[in-house]
Amino acid sequence: MIVSSERLGLPKDEESIFDLMGENKILGEEMCEKAKEMKGFRNIQVHRYVHVDDELVYNDLKDRLADFYKFESEIRSYLKRQRNL
Repeated sequence: MIVSSERLGLPKDEESIFDLMGENKILGEEMCEKAKEMKGFRNIQVHRYVHVDDELVYNDLKDRLADFYKFESEIRSYLKRQRNL
């Protein structure tokens, strides 16, 4: 939604959405890479490309919980900066 509303460009694929967000200082470089990884794992879960092991999913989400909070924090920070312009 941010890429579209801010008219940051047309992403060539889903991963390039995060590249656009990084280039425009919405997300940090490290978060962009983590978001790409999380998106890939999400695709496996949602589309069930392979049988998904519940324990693997649980452990991955548990390990990445901090990444979700960091993502939220970076988005909130960007939105706050935009309000103050």
